[in-house]
Amino acid sequence: MNLVQSLQETAGKKGDKTAYIFENQTVTYGELAGAVERFAGGLSKLGVKQGDHVALISGNSPYFIIGLYGAMRVGATVIPINPIYTSDEIQYILQNGDVKTVITLDLLLPMMQQFASLLPSVEHYIICPASPQFELPANEKMKPFT
Repeated sequence: MNLVQSLQETAGKKGDKTAYIFENQTVTYGELAGAVERFAGGLSKLGVKQGDHVALISGNSPYFIIGLYGAMRVGATVIPINPIYTSDEIQYILQNGDVKTVITLDLLLPMMQQFASLLPSVEHYIICPASPQFELPANEKMKPFT
């Protein structure tokens, strides 16, 4: 049994039990499994498939859990990157990791924009809001970040 199957099995048996608590919000295994399935479906619609490399730069957050399980659900290889690495370290990992999709926090968007042109293999950026006030600015520089 792999981790994705284990989550599905746990959600089936103990769907109403707490999977995690983040910032005073309790999420059950059923809710987590549903979020993972929806995210995996979204990745599939983007064309992410088995063997693709997905970078996960989200720190200790629900985005990490959902991103990890969702990417594994579609068969992608996850490259977790610590968001407190320097921009040079993150750029190096992304350039050498054959990354197709980057999942990152909105706080790191300016850094991603700095070296996006140096990452030709990256097709998609999935931006996760770290704060409820975040909105993507509507300008030409933002077009590749969807």
